[in-house]
Amino acid sequence: MVLAQDVAEALTVVAKFPGTYTLTDGQHPSFAELSKVISEVKQYKPPRNLPTPVAMGAGLAGSTLEAALRRRMPFSWGTYRKMTQTLTFSDAHAREVWNWAPRSVTEHPEFWL
Repeated sequence: MVLAQDVAEALTVVAKFPGTYTLTDGQHPSFAELSKVISEVKQYKPPRNLPTPVAMGAGLAGSTLEAALRRRMPFSWGTYRKMTQTLTFSDAHAREVWNWAPRSVTEHPEFWL
């Protein structure tokens, strides 16, 4: 994740340093951390999360039903894995080449919420 404002500022700098860059804010918040930030800013009650064993069981049950019924289920083992795996990118090249120093998305929700 990265703030649009930081990307816009980067466009003026990156033109001087040709290449391919991955831009992130350098943070890797979990789904639960993002939910917490959103609920705090919006003054909502924090969402309840299923305990891991329950979510795993639901995922396995969904996959079993998919195999038995030959139909896609709304929640399966694949869905569970996508929700719990990390998807991390490195912005090290931008930080090294042109001193990319973005703001943290979770510390500046006022820019995106």
